[in-house]
Amino acid sequence: KIRHNLKNEYTTQIIMLNEKKYDDLLQLYKSKISEIDSIKLISQTGNVAFDTIINYKVSEIMQFTDKFKCSVMIPDKLNIKNDDIIMILGNLLDNIEDAFKNMNSEKRGSLVIAYEKGVLYIETCNTYEGRRKTDSKGKYLTTKSDVSMHGIGLESIEKTVEKYNGKIIFATLDNIFSVTMILET
Repeated sequence: KIRHNLKNEYTTQIIMLNEKKYDDLLQLYKSKISEIDSIKLISQTGNVAFDTIINYKVSEIMQFTDKFKCSVMIPDKLNIKNDDIIMILGNLLDNIEDAFKNMNSEKRGSLVIAYEKGVLYIETCNTYEGRRKTDSKGKYLTTKSDVSMHGIGLESIEKTVEKYNGKIIFATLDNIFSVTMILET
């Protein structure tokens, strides 16, 4: 998604340069700087993969509520692939954002990440409306209408957690959905 957006932005900038629309390009840059300044830095661990995905995704969630809490306490270096952590956190936080987009009631949630003695702990909780559906094996199903294009995020997270000899628990209680996992790093 980021690569796609950057490609479009750079293409637009090249066209503006080629057409000598310097004032328009200047306005575009000023707008981008303003956007960057508005992003609140929630995670500043020094671990670029964690900090980038958390800061970006949580800023998206915060457009829907100011009742989203984060606690990230990890070292700047962990023995986990950047692609894996981006996939895990990206899916978890996308799911929270999607839930909040469609809610009329109070939107609140949290993200907790901690590390101790080779174990990475990640937990998300968020309110939701409606009913969470499960299949015959107890796996959560997508709530989106286009089932063929959605519903693979939680399964992808489970497979990645297994790569790190981890455990994951999904739970719902009183319209709160939580995901708790530990991974060996």
